Amino acid sequence: MKKSKKGLIALLATLVIGFAGVGIASEFINWGGEDNIDAIYQAVDDLDSQLTLRKRDLKKAEGEVKSAKDKLNEAISEKEVAANDLQVLNQELQEKLVEIEIINVDLDATKNQVTERDAIISDKEKKVERQAELLQQYADALENTSEKVNILDERIKNYIKEVDNKELALKQSQAEVSQLTAEKEALLNENQALKASQTDTEAKLEKALNDVDMLRKHVENKVIEQANE
Repeated sequence: MKKSKKGLIALLATLVIGFAGVGIASEFINWGGEDNIDAIYQAVDDLDSQLTLRKRDLKKAEGEVKSAKDKLNEAISEKEVAANDLQVLNQELQEKLVEIEIINVDLDATKNQVTERDAIISDKEKKVERQAELLQQYADALENTSEKVNILDERIKNYIKEVDNKELALKQSQAEVSQLTAEKEALLNENQALKASQTDTEAKLEKALNDVDMLRKHVENKVIEQANE
């Protein structure tokens, strides 16, 4: 019986160590009064109360653990959703980055085109200014040329008058030349006739001289013949 009580006491001591702490357990182990049943019951009641509190705390802790797990699972779910959202956002971000890169490339190309167009426009403006300068030069030259044309027109009018006068004088000179030419032709014809008459006269004279010479020679021969006789 005593051994059974001691075994029960040892079991209670173990429970005390497990649930009540080191202080109560050591105090209980050192207790050796086997006849003090009330004290044992009291200790059991105390342990039972502590056990009830521990169970209540355990149940509360289990509820808190369950709540914490629920919150953890909810957080994990939210994290997964957030991760999916993050992945989608990252994908959209990458797409936007690609779009931005394309836009930047287009922008650079547009800037280059604008720069080229600005250069072309500047070149065109310079050409327009040059053409305007040339146009002004042409206008000045045209004005000067117009003045020269007016001066030349006046000169031409004077030259026309002079030419008319010269042509009139030329016609008069041509008339005089024609008249003088006719007179010259008449004189030449008359001279030619005189020359022809002179030639005929000279021929007759030469013939007469020849006849005289022949007659003279004939007379001389006759004289010589008579002298020889």
